[in-house]
Amino acid sequence: MSKIIESLKKYSEEHKYSLTKKDSSTIMAIHFTGVNGHINTIVVANTNDNWLEVSSTVTLSLSKNQIVELYALTNRINLTTYRLKLMINTDETAVIGESSIPFSLFDGDFDSFIESNAEAFDFYLPVYYAVAYGGKSVEEAMNGLVELYYEEEIEESKKQLPN
Repeated sequence: MSKIIESLKKYSEEHKYSLTKKDSSTIMAIHFTGVNGHINTIVVANTNDNWLEVSSTVTLSLSKNQIVELYALTNRINLTTYRLKLMINTDETAVIGESSIPFSLFDGDFDSFIESNAEAFDFYLPVYYAVAYGGKSVEEAMNGLVELYYEEEIEESKKQLPN
């Protein structure tokens, strides 16, 4: 058994998550309730490829006329993120956030690896909600994200501007 698989097994036991084995992959499923929604997350350690992956998923109700906007939003976010890549699965009407790293570069910190994926994913959920349910354009949704998370800083900056 590889060192990564042993570490993942220990981590899953400590946090009471279940592990399943499928072919060359060991899979751990986790359910998070983030600030902005319920996030289903899986961790996959693939011994054939020697890669560790974390995928987070949120289901959205999408109409066909929103798909192009949501693809544009996904592309815009992906241009600004480093470790998280977002995808739209139109068959399952889901937004998927994925992070991956080769075993050789993984430092063994599952908490950071898993939580950074889920937290980054949770950070961007409001823009998907704004486009999917609020009728916002990509630009309006992204501007709203800045205001949502930095409202206090923006207000404080306005107070410091000369009249």
